[in-house]
Amino acid sequence: LRQLLMVASQKVKTPTMELPILHSSSSLRKAKRLQRRWSRLLFS
Repeated sequence: LRQLLMVASQKVKTPTMELPILHSSSSLRKAKRLQRRWSRLLFS
């Protein structure tokens, strides 16, 4: 962790993705569920 913090750059280079969603309650629930599923950090 210390080494990661020492060599970290000022500009974050994490890949991101934006998805347009419809403005309905069911679409928002599905988008939130997808967000939770895709935002996990996996360490091997």
